[in-house]
Amino acid sequence: QNIYQKLYPASTTKILTGIIALENLDLSKVVTATNEAIDPIDNKHSNMGIRVGEELTVEQLLYGMLVHSANDAANVLAIEVSGSLDQFAALMNKRASELGAENSHFTNAHGFHDDNHYTTVSDLAKIACYAMQNEKFREIVSTSRYQIPPTNKYDQIRYLANTNMLISNNRSSMHLYKYAIGIKTGHTDESGSCLVAAADKNGTKLLSIVMKCQNDGYNEKAYSFVDTRALFEYGYNHFTRIVVASKEDIVSNLKVKEAKGGTKVSLSPA
Repeated sequence: QNIYQKLYPASTTKILTGIIALENLDLSKVVTATNEAIDPIDNKHSNMGIRVGEELTVEQLLYGMLVHSANDAANVLAIEVSGSLDQFAALMNKRASELGAENSHFTNAHGFHDDNHYTTVSDLAKIACYAMQNEKFREIVSTSRYQIPPTNKYDQIRYLANTNMLISNNRSSMHLYKYAIGIKTGHTDESGSCLVAAADKNGTKLLSIVMKCQNDGYNEKAYSFVDTRALFEYGYNHFTRIVVASKEDIVSNLKVKEAKGGTKVSLSPA
């Protein structure tokens, strides 16, 4: 419904940021947080408390961004990939276009509101389906909890819980969904509550995207999660994945009219 409507993606933006980082950076590389990355992050931003000069691996930053929805981690990764936040935004738009997301425009790596930072459900689906082809991306977004040990600037363990209540019971256990495999929440005042979610039941994978939900708390009125579960259940109750034909099947074996020797043509799926 309304899959081409211009919408604000909030932190579902991090799906694109995450796959770009995975395609351009070594997971074990140690990255130092810069002023450019941390200065724009205030208490209005979702963050994990990264400090200027703090050293974290790319893998830790990806978990911080995709599990805990940390905007500071997104900025650190963006600068490591492109050298600056502006250059990374340009790369986001280029990569989105390459993936067929032609009706989107990104101005930052994390999705904090900007009137010129928008997408559509159709575009988000293309980006999400592509990202979920990456094994490490799938591993991260299906993680319920993650720990980051003390660093050079932070002397305590960071305990990060997934913001996706289909996977994590940190805020509520009523939305846990045993088939859920990811992927990303989002929320700003302008975007409402957003959820890009995926599920896998007996090898049948479904993608659900809900935007502009007016969530009220974490339980019965957390509509982004309530509606997503309902969509998945509808999908699994009404549709079954079957193999129509495989490459080995001969769909048709026809004699060629007027050909010598009873010549036949066999037709198989490409």
